[in-house]
Amino acid sequence: MKIFVIQVGKTKTAFLQEAEQEYMKRLRPYADFEVITVKDWGSLERAVAVKKEGDEIAEALARPQMKGCFRVCLDERGKL
Repeated sequence: MKIFVIQVGKTKTAFLQEAEQEYMKRLRPYADFEVITVKDWGSLERAVAVKKEGDEIAEALARPQMKGCFRVCLDERGKL
């Protein structure tokens, strides 16, 4: 199994970076794991930023290796 995580922007907080690394370390024995980071356009007007980020996420999802994958989308609070 391969797990793809598409995130908007890089994780900036040190303790969250450590948590990401820990989870990836724990998942590696069971699945391949790849993090795809798209640019955070937060400096733009909200509607423009959401559109640009959405376009980049759609582009990542269109990659050939994503074909047939089960997808779950969560917001920054972990909500569907």
